[in-house]
Amino acid sequence: MISRETLEVYTKYAIEFLLDVKGRLGEDKFDEFVKFLVGYVAKSIEVTDFIEKVKEIFEGDTDLLLRFNIFIPREYEIKLPLEGEQSQPKKPVTMEDAIRFLRKIKAQLEGVDNHSYKSFMSILTMYHNKQKSFTMVCQEVITLLQGHPGLLNEFYDFLPKAASDHYIGARNCARGDI
Repeated sequence: MISRETLEVYTKYAIEFLLDVKGRLGEDKFDEFVKFLVGYVAKSIEVTDFIEKVKEIFEGDTDLLLRFNIFIPREYEIKLPLEGEQSQPKKPVTMEDAIRFLRKIKAQLEGVDNHSYKSFMSILTMYHNKQKSFTMVCQEVITLLQGHPGLLNEFYDFLPKAASDHYIGARNCARGDI
């Protein structure tokens, strides 16, 4: 059973997403998206056909594609990279790297902000238990680590190249670095 608070957050996110889609794609593509969304909700369009159409409509806008994942079944999640790109870590990440990073997170967050450390661990646990998508984890961890640029940069090292490039590019654009 979904709590009222979760439903409210999800509804707000959906409305913001639709407004963003309309603003980025324009009226014609937005209308096309809504037409297929209505067909999908009415179950007159198969999920795979719907997702392929969304990929086509959102072509070139990786941010919309990634954010769209929250609305589709986990097994159909749109993964980076798209259309033949190779997903490679920037450098091979070892178990020792992961353990070192978790220790650094604990050292920097636990003493100063125990809530942030517990939230970080909760996000990872939910991902491990398949309760959160890759996209949701990225967005939540990036938000959580906003005040810790060193940790945030290290987090990007654990992402596939296409995903880290996307999130670093979005951050730089938001800061006006581009």
